[in-house]
Amino acid sequence: LQLINNIPTNLPVVILSTFFGPAQAGYYALCRNVLNKPADLIGLSVADVLYPNIANKANNKTAIFPIVFKTTLSLAAIGAIMFFPIFAWGPQIFQFVFGEEWFFAGEYARWVSLWMFFVLIDKPSIRALPVISAQRFFLMLTSSARITAIIVMLTSYYFFKNDLIVVASLCVTTALFDCLLIVKTLVKSRKFDQLYDE
Repeated sequence: LQLINNIPTNLPVVILSTFFGPAQAGYYALCRNVLNKPADLIGLSVADVLYPNIANKANNKTAIFPIVFKTTLSLAAIGAIMFFPIFAWGPQIFQFVFGEEWFFAGEYARWVSLWMFFVLIDKPSIRALPVISAQRFFLMLTSSARITAIIVMLTSYYFFKNDLIVVASLCVTTALFDCLLIVKTLVKSRKFDQLYDE
């Protein structure tokens, strides 16, 4: 699973470097590293605190849906503050922070910020899945997402030969799968809670 999870991180670098040059690969790597760190730091910190609470509620036959839902909404609010400026003014921000030559990297950053927004807010769902015994669902969805990302990136390159479209296609695809993960986990959490209501 870890190998599959690393595909969206490593494969775009290979594709961009091979077909467009090292500069484009460097732009992507910088954007992902810069934007992924706060998403992981905040998301994992919240998730690590959240998991014992979810597990305790499940053990005590108390509803887990409200805490997963509320935490997801809270992280969405934080994520909007963090990533909307990048999505709206990425080129200008990157030019100001890293220098004029990084202006185009900000175009990548727009799309990477969309992806990282969902990376941030899917953490409560990922922590809830083991509690509701949905690891198989997570594995299947994650594997499907990674395989789809490969296909979409290669298809985008074949038809458009444009590095920005390749990056955007990756980010939109993975963001959509993260969104699906969140929605399905909330539905599964609700159903899990209903078992105690019957």
